[in-house]
Amino acid sequence: MANLISTFQDRFGDWLTALSQHLQLSLLTLLLAIFI
Repeated sequence: MANLISTFQDRFGDWLTALSQHLQLSLLTLLLAIFI
């Protein structure tokens, strides 16, 4: 059971990292689009 939870936490961490990177990229693109 603990193994399942730790695996889920690892996956969730990876997912959060990917999501935050994607959001940063989207915000950057949006700002560039506004300024140009």
